Amino acid sequence: MPDARHALATARHGPRAGIAGWLLPAFVLVHQAAAGPALSAAVPDPVEPTLADACAVLAVLDFGTDVAAGAKLAAGLLPAAGDLPERCRVTGTAASGSGFEAWLPVEDWNRKLLVTGCPDRCGSIQAGQMEDAAARGYVTATTDGYRAIHATVALARALAEAFYGGEPLHAYFRGCSIGGHQALVAVSRHPDDFDGIIAGAPLEPDRDPASETGPAMDAAAAGPDADLTAFAARDGRLILYQGAADEIVPPARTLAYWKEAARASGGAAELARFARLFMLPDVQHCGGGPGAGDVDYLSAIERWVETDEAPEMLIATRSTDSLPVTRHQRRFPVTGAVLLRRPLFPYPAEARYSGQGDVLDPLSYQRVVPASTTLPAAAP
Repeated sequence: MPDARHALATARHGPRAGIAGWLLPAFVLVHQAAAGPALSAAVPDPVEPTLADACAVLAVLDFGTDVAAGAKLAAGLLPAAGDLPERCRVTGTAASGSGFEAWLPVEDWNRKLLVTGCPDRCGSIQAGQMEDAAARGYVTATTDGYRAIHATVALARALAEAFYGGEPLHAYFRGCSIGGHQALVAVSRHPDDFDGIIAGAPLEPDRDPASETGPAMDAAAAGPDADLTAFAARDGRLILYQGAADEIVPPARTLAYWKEAARASGGAAELARFARLFMLPDVQHCGGGPGAGDVDYLSAIERWVETDEAPEMLIATRSTDSLPVTRHQRRFPVTGAVLLRRPLFPYPAEARYSGQGDVLDPLSYQRVVPASTTLPAAAP
């Protein structure tokens, strides 16, 4: 098989130029290989290849010896639907056997990558978790394997480089529950994989109170290391969030992790330089409950990574769009009727109603720090 990836990487200068520039030579290479050596020397001028051809080429890439090597892929176009653009869908398995799916917009790529984690137990692809980012122009990728995030981001980067002629300018990860745990593992074990990480209600696989299979899971999948200094050193950014009414992940567990991270980082002020925790009142596991649980974390992490605008306040809503809780990420801005809107401040601060103004107006709330809440000022 020809090294199609090498041919694709020779064409450059932007998303649209990348597709047009590399497709013809890559198309010729692939079809010459299929025709055999006797016919390759006499191949006539090819018909102008299509976007479907460009997408199909991704299934026959040679990834060499990097982390993505050994992947078995299939590729085809998905038509535009609603706010989702036309995109190249790549599915298959990594060398480890974990399932994989990526979407690459055929035009107007925003030069960013979002990898999503398992929303609950891994074992199946949850493509709905990618839809909101795909609508924003992201290359998106996900996996059904708990320990496959590192390979997934490597494979997604390689596909983007091949399809567009260049890697993403920024890479993000987002996950809640098991996905939140995957996020914290990525921070500590592979700090160079992502520029920004969103981790919600991190659930350790061996501590799920509703599971009887958790104790049998690999011990390496246990609690993430709270030492985030390597991630901080590469200028990464982390947003962690936790529902205060979470019935599966006790909020105290997430707070204990956060306090340990503060100690390892040299104190709360140093941790706040690159990481923020948001506690959501009356919100259950990854959403639901009477509280306001819909927050545009993706825009917040983008601003922090790309413009150094730290999230000093986020807006949480509960609307008619919030019910019921689904496996699909919410779209922002919210279009349904707003039932509840609250500001969120980085822990340990919280929002309290001032006693004046519309309760749906975030400006009617004050930022306060409870006297009973303490974080280590500096590492011992």
